[in-house]
Amino acid sequence: MFEKPDNPFLKDSRSPSELDKVAQASKAISKVRDSFQQELDNLTDQEVNPEILERASRGMIEAVEQQGLDLETFTQFMEAVLNDEELKSDFPDWLEDE
Repeated sequence: MFEKPDNPFLKDSRSPSELDKVAQASKAISKVRDSFQQELDNLTDQEVNPEILERASRGMIEAVEQQGLDLETFTQFMEAVLNDEELKSDFPDWLEDE
């Protein structure tokens, strides 16, 4: 039998404010990713610019931290979304509840 990984977001102790922070961080990360993807698409050579990737990475980390989360907590939640059917089905609703 498959056992769920030990992840705090798979337990019933998730608070609505914590879920809201994760959803807000996820939306902010999407915006950062989109803006940097446009920048990468505009490059004329095929070589990926490490400076752009570094700035994008920093921007995504800042988006998480601006919500009062640490990167580990955010990552745990996103892993839980991938591994838990209930979270996977509920997560899009949290993104829309703005």
